[in-house]
Amino acid sequence: MSVILLTLIVHCLCTCLIGTCLASPFELYGVGSKGSALANTGSASASDYSAVYYNPAALLNSKSSLGMGLSYTFKDLEVKLSPRPMGYNIPDLGASSPAVPSAFELRTRSGQTQATHSFTMITGLSSNLGTQNLRVGFLLSLPVYHSIDSYPSRFADERERLFSNQVSFSLLGGRVEHFVAQVAAAYQLGDWLAVGIGASVAPEAFTRNFIYMNDAARQDEVDLNIGLQTSTRWRLNAGLLVTPNQRFKLGMNYRDEQYMVIRGLNEVQVRGLQGSDSYPFEQSLYIITDYSPRQFTYALNYLSQNQDHSLSLDLVYTLWSDYLDAHGEEVDFTDIWSPRLAYEYQMLNGQAARFGIQWSPSPIPEQDGRSNYVDNDRLVLSVGSGHEIEIQGKSLSLSWHIQFHGLVGRSHQKTLKTDYELCQSDTQSLCDEVDDNLTDPNTQTPYPEAQGLQTGNPGFPGYSHGGLIIQTGVEVTWRF
Repeated sequence: MSVILLTLIVHCLCTCLIGTCLASPFELYGVGSKGSALANTGSASASDYSAVYYNPAALLNSKSSLGMGLSYTFKDLEVKLSPRPMGYNIPDLGASSPAVPSAFELRTRSGQTQATHSFTMITGLSSNLGTQNLRVGFLLSLPVYHSIDSYPSRFADERERLFSNQVSFSLLGGRVEHFVAQVAAAYQLGDWLAVGIGASVAPEAFTRNFIYMNDAARQDEVDLNIGLQTSTRWRLNAGLLVTPNQRFKLGMNYRDEQYMVIRGLNEVQVRGLQGSDSYPFEQSLYIITDYSPRQFTYALNYLSQNQDHSLSLDLVYTLWSDYLDAHGEEVDFTDIWSPRLAYEYQMLNGQAARFGIQWSPSPIPEQDGRSNYVDNDRLVLSVGSGHEIEIQGKSLSLSWHIQFHGLVGRSHQKTLKTDYELCQSDTQSLCDEVDDNLTDPNTQTPYPEAQGLQTGNPGFPGYSHGGLIIQTGVEVTWRF
């Protein structure tokens, strides 16, 4: 009964919250064609509305700007499961079965094989509002098309066999494929120091639902009232820009964590249970989606004396150790440093050539125990160019970029032991779903089928994964 009711509530919530602000695609690809071509650097070098994301203080790097761009992303990601050996399935012990037997799983164990693609539009504005030392800006990312209709929440262990029965990528995909809205403001404190502050917003939802079931045998027929309350979660984005001279800039930026929370409480009445302790009973719902971790960025931008060569270095420290999965469970992820290096050459004809390289280590450790999280180290190469056109003394820039994300191949093998603990909420190692001491009520002896390890974990006995992401786009920016 609880599965059906919770599914109803999740469906209703998702319907109500379509189009809200979720996790940022800028984490993976960058903002606009310039930032994307420069390996997602910009905390010291951003010179248009992209500073709203990279470092609000960098809004003071340039004149007011208005831009719009369209990007296309192709993901060819694959998870291959190792062949499952005989003798580890959940046996069918009839009424004594402590878990759903493997023979009754609704879906076949599988890895992720489907290539996906999407289109995203961004638009942004920065303005000085007619002042000398103040800049404000906003930034929007609008999903246009996704070849995947939905990205459902998943369990990263044996519980998922009762749902998708699939092992899939954990940090790529739906987590960064959503509408985003950000605002920011910057102020010049002195000749060499600027400060900026901004925020993005994500929704929270709490639903208290009242459910009446006239016939417990007809769970497809329920009367349902929904009480939905919505609120918001704000993500702080703050930064400094230090300009000791015309050739060097130092940028520092902090982004808080962000995620969407769906909480719910179901009050359920079932006819026939009135007067008992089970009338009414309550069910709870707690889902976290699209988690974006805290980040610290330290950046350096160098401009040659003739201002035709620019070199940018960003070091991004991401606190993945605070990561919460879809069910609010803490995981054993590792904080990482990601270096990003970019070069831009400004030609005399108003064109610019841009190149970048980025190394992004995976925060996910070896998955040799119960969990099946999937992520890879990524080497990112990017290239692009910009073309300046003067129109009545104003500058119109046409830019393009392309990124190649190579996922370094990775394999995991589950650790086999002689003894296994039963699966509990806090179990970390590969665990047994059927107690070895389970006794046949007819013979009063332990079931032979229960001895040793029985697991429906879709990642058992191991899996490998890798792939390629290609992202390309164009952008038009007007500076005024």
